[in-house]
Amino acid sequence: MNDAATRERLDIANSFFLDATDLLTRYRLTTKYFSGIKSRRVKLFIDLRLAYECIVKAHLAYFDEESSDRKSLIRKVESFRHDVGKLLGHIIPCLSEHLVQRGQLLNKKLSLLPISLRYEAKNDHYYATIGKDSWMEGFAEFVRVLIDQMDKKLQSHSRIVGGDELWEAVIHEGHNKYLPPRDTV
Repeated sequence: MNDAATRERLDIANSFFLDATDLLTRYRLTTKYFSGIKSRRVKLFIDLRLAYECIVKAHLAYFDEESSDRKSLIRKVESFRHDVGKLLGHIIPCLSEHLVQRGQLLNKKLSLLPISLRYEAKNDHYYATIGKDSWMEGFAEFVRVLIDQMDKKLQSHSRIVGGDELWEAVIHEGHNKYLPPRDTV
């Protein structure tokens, strides 16, 4: 893989890593205020679930060797949508056996807890998962372990950047999936 493709892959992995870190931080900061009311507790769960999804997508982007460019890697990551089971299956070779087992057990529980859970009148799995402090903390700890692992991987690529290179990065026209290409505006 060439240097430009590697930089793109690292940039995408870093973006998902930062999203996961932000979501886990928000979970940690709001837990004591939100854990007493069921609808708020479900929101805490959604933050954790999205943090998990983002960190698994960061791993997928980091370890991807097949995508030829930024757009194809983004399409590949987005093609999984919110299916963390499929995502985990694609990064199993990159994780320890212990993390794979924890992830697979977690995914079994998550498959019973749709994001739309807060709109359901009753969910039999709520009290054994989202409604249980130890389960939520175990989930948060698992996400933190994956974040720490990715942080170490990304740090290994960190370096001091010179002024010319920094300026080039600032003026470089990067991919933004939300904006149309400049020639169509």
